[in-house]
Amino acid sequence: MSEKLGLVGRKIGMTRIFEEDGKSVPVTVLDVSGNRVACVKTVESDGYNAVQVAFGSKKPSRVNKALAGQFAKAGIEAAATLKEFHIDEGCRIQARHRSQRRHVHGRPEGRRDRHHHR
Repeated sequence: MSEKLGLVGRKIGMTRIFEEDGKSVPVTVLDVSGNRVACVKTVESDGYNAVQVAFGSKKPSRVNKALAGQFAKAGIEAAATLKEFHIDEGCRIQARHRSQRRHVHGRPEGRRDRHHHR
């Protein structure tokens, strides 16, 4: 499977999990419940393999016509975020519903310059 395949989500908050030996481990809680597959791209039709994942919701009037058509074709509601993940040929994707430890990359929004505006 490709190393770049992932989910789109938003941070809910922080909590801690206690391991069997009593050690406390801080964890970030993410909401990834609204992920929907918007499009599956193949080598035959698009020249490469990819999966487009939609997250969140947006008013249909706030989406441009190209994206509105894509969401309508997939039969899903308009999304606030649309990300494309390239996958390897013959990749099989399975969803798991257990909590797992994963490496997470994030991008803060609007906090980059907060110390410079005093």
